[in-house]
Amino acid sequence: MVKEDKEKLEFEGLLNAYIDLFNSGSKELAKQVHKELINKITLIPMRDWINRQVCGSLPLLDPKCLIFCCSPTKNCPSRMLALSKLGLTTEDYTMIKKALGEKMMNGVIKK
Repeated sequence: MVKEDKEKLEFEGLLNAYIDLFNSGSKELAKQVHKELINKITLIPMRDWINRQVCGSLPLLDPKCLIFCCSPTKNCPSRMLALSKLGLTTEDYTMIKKALGEKMMNGVIKK
């Protein structure tokens, strides 16, 4: 098995454990696993956006993927890990998405 494949499988196992712990209400244990996950995430610039699932490439993360993420009302562990890695809160994420949406729609409406 290639080192990258082994690391990806280990990350996926931790991510599944995190989700299970979080959903079962074991918040303290979930926090411990969360810290391990954050340390394993690597920020990268992604070039091929068309042929990739935007949020499905963890532990590799292009911060621009948050532009394509869903609403903050959807409980998404990938987004929460990305925000944590970047030091952002859900409130920060909401304000950024709102500002980008308004800027984009203002450009479209003016044309």
